[in-house]
Amino acid sequence: HLYHLVGRDCANPRHPSRTEFSLRFDEISPYAFTEIMDLSQAQEDRLLKIYESVKALMRQRGVFPRINTPNERADNDLVLQVDEFERGWPSMTLEHLCYLVSGEINLAEGNDDEPPFTAVGFRGHWDEIKRHLFARFGGGSSDGEDDGGKKRGRGGPSFGDQRSYKVLSARLARIRRLGIFDRGGTHLNYEQMIHPGRVNIIDLSDLDNVDVRNLAIAEILRGVLERQQIVYETAIEQTARPLVTNVIIEEAHEFLSAKRIDRMPTLRDQLTRIAKRGRKRYLGLTFVTQSPTDLPDDVLGLVNNWIIYKIDARIIGKIRSFVPNADDSLWQVASSLAPGQAIVSFTHMRRPVIGSMDPTPAKLLMSL
Repeated sequence: HLYHLVGRDCANPRHPSRTEFSLRFDEISPYAFTEIMDLSQAQEDRLLKIYESVKALMRQRGVFPRINTPNERADNDLVLQVDEFERGWPSMTLEHLCYLVSGEINLAEGNDDEPPFTAVGFRGHWDEIKRHLFARFGGGSSDGEDDGGKKRGRGGPSFGDQRSYKVLSARLARIRRLGIFDRGGTHLNYEQMIHPGRVNIIDLSDLDNVDVRNLAIAEILRGVLERQQIVYETAIEQTARPLVTNVIIEEAHEFLSAKRIDRMPTLRDQLTRIAKRGRKRYLGLTFVTQSPTDLPDDVLGLVNNWIIYKIDARIIGKIRSFVPNADDSLWQVASSLAPGQAIVSFTHMRRPVIGSMDPTPAKLLMSL
């Protein structure tokens, strides 16, 4: 079953079971989101301040938690469980964030027009939201700016220097133009995906922004873990054998690049938690890479089983400390292995051995 992002091409458009999906902004931690946008400290502070305002207005407008509905109690219970280092605020969309950033800039520049974003619960209530923005952002201070550049709306308080907000607005617009967030009912159905014998391929090849691609992978991993948790608990209650699920990440060095992962600590911590929690719930992670030297040490330290094909001396020096009980004679032949041969190290084996790997029966899809 092939899945690809909405509005994006996939490697095999003739696949018989092809499904489009979009990412859910409310499933993304605001701290992970600020990391992929590569913001300065001032810009990050402004984004998080806007984020808190969106939450406050969603409560005020009854967007979430939903007031006077059968879902009100469940929504209030969910509020108590939200960990924003793991996920975002429920029902929040990228449109909500863009609406408030644009609205703040408009008011600071004396423009009274409502922002042109279709944010559910906000659109059409500009007067109410305007009062909130004046109270929260127009308090007469420069909001931490030290250059003295202040702008004042007509008859309104000072909103401070707007350069950081304009950079933030441009970055949000760039991600919004990708068109991959909150597109109707096109979200991934993990209950359908995690099923015995089912193979799902997530095709992100047409997404050029590597950081957004990484964010998509992190969201998918978290969704798989949450569903696997439910499947595992159900199996334990029924005294049945839990379903074993394995996630294979191709070109893992792009997702877990040591150069980028250090700038994205929230994303790195999320992955570490997923790997550790999943191990106890029959969820396995498999990293496939031709450049293991690009993976950070704390990720390599999570790996229990290894299949190592022909590698050069530079790579041997990087990974040999992570493969237990391998003697020097084994590493001496690692750079001269024949096609199909590999050094195999599994947790149930006392020491690594050289094995012969059967070729795959699948045919490689060659595309121009």
